[in-house]
Amino acid sequence: MSANGHAIIVGGAGGIGTAVSRRLASEGYQLTIADLNLDHAKALVSSLDGSGHEAIQMDVTSDVSVDAALDAIEARSPARVLVVSSGGMVTQPGHVAHIATLSTDDWT
Repeated sequence: MSANGHAIIVGGAGGIGTAVSRRLASEGYQLTIADLNLDHAKALVSSLDGSGHEAIQMDVTSDVSVDAALDAIEARSPARVLVVSSGGMVTQPGHVAHIATLSTDDWT
C-alpha cells in the first residue's frame, strides 16, 4: 500500500472518475479503478502516476458483480482509506435523493 493509502474509485473510467483518479494518483494513493468498461479502466490505470494501481470490472446494477468486485478488492488490500462513487444515475427527472434511501432496484 502507498504512504497515503488505497482508494477505490467506482465509475473510475468515466469523466469525473478519471479526474479524481488522476488527482489521487498524483497525491500518492494506490488506486483500484472499478468500472463497467474494463478496457477503459485498464487504459486509465496504465496512464496514471505511480504504481500498484489495478482495474476491475464492476456493474453497480448487479449485486453479484458488486459483491465479487468488493471481495477481490478486500483480498488484495483489506485496508482502505477512501472510496469514491463517481457513477451517476437519475431516479426521476428533477428529483434528487440521498444515496442511503436508494434501493438496488433504483440502480437498474
